Amino acid sequence: MFDLIKKPITTSFAPNVQGDDVTLALQQVLSLMFKSKNNQFINTLKEWFCSYYHVKHCFVFSSGRAALYYLLKSLNLEPGSEIVVQALTCVAVPNSIIWSGLKPVYVDVDKKTLNMDIDDLRKKISQKTKAIIIQHTFGIPAEIKMIKQIADRNNLILIEDCAHSLGGTYQGQKLGSFGDVAFFSFGRDKMISSVFGGAIVTKNSSLAKKLAICENKLQQTPKSFLVKQLLFNPIYYFSLLLYPIIIGRIIIKLCFKINLLSKAVYNEEKIGKMPQFIDYRFSPFLAKLALNQLLKIDDFNQHRRQIADIYTKLIKSDNFGDEITIFLRYPILLNNKNHVLTQAKKNGIYLGDWYSTPITPIKTDFNAFFYILDSCPNAEELVHRLINLPTHINIKPDEAKKICTFINSLSFK
Repeated sequence: MFDLIKKPITTSFAPNVQGDDVTLALQQVLSLMFKSKNNQFINTLKEWFCSYYHVKHCFVFSSGRAALYYLLKSLNLEPGSEIVVQALTCVAVPNSIIWSGLKPVYVDVDKKTLNMDIDDLRKKISQKTKAIIIQHTFGIPAEIKMIKQIADRNNLILIEDCAHSLGGTYQGQKLGSFGDVAFFSFGRDKMISSVFGGAIVTKNSSLAKKLAICENKLQQTPKSFLVKQLLFNPIYYFSLLLYPIIIGRIIIKLCFKINLLSKAVYNEEKIGKMPQFIDYRFSPFLAKLALNQLLKIDDFNQHRRQIADIYTKLIKSDNFGDEITIFLRYPILLNNKNHVLTQAKKNGIYLGDWYSTPITPIKTDFNAFFYILDSCPNAEELVHRLINLPTHINIKPDEAKKICTFINSLSFK
């Protein structure tokens, strides 16, 4: 069978972290201990986004879902108003809608793009619909111009979810610049990472005034929370090096057990409850990590294209996107998904399983999020076949080729 790969190849194991990120995180821990805070990092981060997207307003929050929550609150919509989202989404999106006193309505996906299906979108819009949240799944651009026309025709607010798509373009225009407002995530699995963090950009001055009020009212971030986030990069970086001899796995499990690390999605979020960090300010210590990653965003994205090109050329599967798509992860469809994931893990290859359910992660309570089974048949079919491959900066071309060889050896068995 396939030779055992001693160095694990991973999709979600602190994918963006490099040596300089580890050093910087440890420096930030020391700065935190000695109370050496610099709010200029926050301002510099905002200036980067304003310059990149040619907007006047940027606001930062503790996470992408916190950003979406405060964005929706700032819209001052009537309670119970409907917000259209696509299936194949993270629980963070419908949670933010529900916490805002609004209702998510799920649109099926197009099998060719994994993004919102235009025909189903038209069907799901009602008199109660007030906004569309458009996701660019895995970095694959949605049919954003057509969706914008639909939004304009129905007098709906268009919100771009760019958690997967920082740096991406559609017909030469940056994703995040089509809608009325866009939000981003700096989570551990995103295009850049400060472990936790998120941002909003907009040209709308009226909305910006309301967002500024929300941002100014946020609570000071507890040191205990900050330490967990700052230690994430060093712990995962060194644990990956020790993973082949089991010690790395033990370190990770122990750190979670003693509450030294936090999960990407808290357990209470799976049943619709709001975690406390939603009300935290985005810390300058984490902003420094995000800025360091932004210095490398062009290199990251060029690398993602290079790795995706290898997959496109070598893997026998349906292809999504095109040669200019910047894939957060590279999606493929297989008829033996679970078998491939299991065998890959045995061989030291940890592939991604986004999405194994229409609202990820697994064990999310559909009833709590107003999701009706059979309402999005394409998405419900795709979850049984969808696997995603790593494109991040730590995946070498030779490792990508190994993944291709492995998948081709199993995918038709």
